[in-house]
Parts: sequence; structure tokens; C-alpha cells
Amino acid sequence: MLKVEDYGKWFNVATINKNNFRGFGLYKLSERFKNIGGTIEIESLPGKGTKIIICIPIMSEVLTE
Repeated sequence: MLKVEDYGKWFNVATINKNNFRGFGLYKLSERFKNIGGTIEIESLPGKGTKIIICIPIMSEVLTE
């Protein structure tokens, strides 16, 4: 699990969508995490900053190779 927080500018989480094809954005990362059984949670509020929590499972077969 990776947790990143800041208390700077916020952004509208609703604007993260598949139609935003600029760069390697949060939507594309979330799709890749889903493919391997992971998750990404994003919370961003005015005056509160942004918090992103990424969980990616560790696969035992990868560890044994």
C-alpha cells in the first residue's frame, strides 16, 4: 500500500476519466491497477488538499521465482 497526501491545491476528482488522454494520468493508472487486482482511492477537497491511496497485491508466485 502506498499513501500520498498533500495540503496544497486540490483538483476535481470527477474530471479523471477515460476521455482525458494526456499523458500517463490517474485514470490510466487505475485501469492498470484493476488489471492486477489493485485499487486506487483519490480524495481531493478544496482547502484540504489531496490524498491518494494505492493498493497492489503481492503475488506469491512472483516472490518464489
